[in-house]
Amino acid sequence: MAAFRLRWVAWSHSADRDALGLVRRRVFIEEQQVPEELEWDEHDSVSDHLLAEDEHGTPIGCARLLPDFHIGRMAVLPPWRGQGVGTRLLEQAISRSRERGAEAVALCAQTHAQPFYQRFGFVSEGLPYMDAGIPHRDMRLRLVSPTAVPVEGPPGEFAGHHLGQTHAALRLDRRRHYEELLLRMAQQATHQLYIFTPSLDPWLFASEALQRACFDLARRSRRSHVFLVVHDTRTAVQQGSRLIELAKNLSSYVQIRNPGEEHRDDQRTLIIADQCGYILRRAPGRYEGEADFNNPRTTQRHLEYFQRVWQYATPDPYTRSYIL
Repeated sequence: MAAFRLRWVAWSHSADRDALGLVRRRVFIEEQQVPEELEWDEHDSVSDHLLAEDEHGTPIGCARLLPDFHIGRMAVLPPWRGQGVGTRLLEQAISRSRERGAEAVALCAQTHAQPFYQRFGFVSEGLPYMDAGIPHRDMRLRLVSPTAVPVEGPPGEFAGHHLGQTHAALRLDRRRHYEELLLRMAQQATHQLYIFTPSLDPWLFASEALQRACFDLARRSRRSHVFLVVHDTRTAVQQGSRLIELAKNLSSYVQIRNPGEEHRDDQRTLIIADQCGYILRRAPGRYEGEADFNNPRTTQRHLEYFQRVWQYATPDPYTRSYIL
C-alpha cells in the first residue's frame, strides 16, 4: 500500500484551496458531472478542511467538516481508492468532532457509499433523495462523550437510559414500560421518530407530554419528522387524538399513512427513534416485547422494514377528511 499523509488545511490559503479544488473538481465536477455552481458554496469558507496527499505532496483526497459537525465533500482520486484514504479521512473528521464535544456527526451519503459509512456505525435517516442529480441518503453517527450531560426525562424504571448511549436489551412485560419508553425516546430524539401500530391506543399515544415531545421534535429542523403508519385511525379521529391534531397543524413534518395490503396482517407496534433506539411490542392485548436505547444494527433492520411499509402505505382517509 502506497504511503500518504493527512493534514488540516485552511480554505483562506490559496495553495490549500487550490489543492482541495483539484480533487473536488476531478471527482465531483468531471467524474460525477456535478454542476460547478453547486460544488462551491458558502460553507467552504467556514469549514475545517482535511487534505490527503501522497508522499510527494500531490493531493489525492479531501473532506470538510462544517461547524455543525456535518461531514461533506469527501473525495478520493480513482488511483487511490481502496487503499484506506477514505477511511482515514472519515476517522479524522469523526475524531475532530468528538474532540470538540459533538454529540453526533451527520453526512449526506451517495447511496452507493452507504455500506462504507455503515461500517463506522452511521445509520440511515429518512428516505433517499436526489442532490445534483445523484441519489443520496442522510446518515448519522451518535458519539458517546464521557462528559455528556444526562438527558432529562420522566422518572421511572428507565431514568438512567439515554438514546444513543445506553445499550441494554430490555425485556418488556408491563403496560407502564411502553408508556415510559415511548415518552422518553420521543423526548430524547433529535431527528426522526417512526411509529408503526395497529391503532393509536389512548393509553400509549394520547398523552399531552407525548404530543409536546413530537411537536418539539418536528420543529427542531427541516430534517426532523415524525412518521406514523396506523392500521385504523377512525376511533382516534373521533376522540380528537392529539397526534392527529399535530399532523393537521404540521402536515409537512408529522405524517400519517395506512399500511398497504401486504402489511395489514402485521399487528406489532414498532417505534424507532433516531435510528439507534427501538421499542417492539409483539401483539395487541399483550405486553411482551423488547427495547434498546442504543442498538444501531437491530434498529437499522427495523427501520428498513418500516421504510418498505411506508413505501406501499397510503394517506390515511380519515385523517385527510378530518383535516379538510
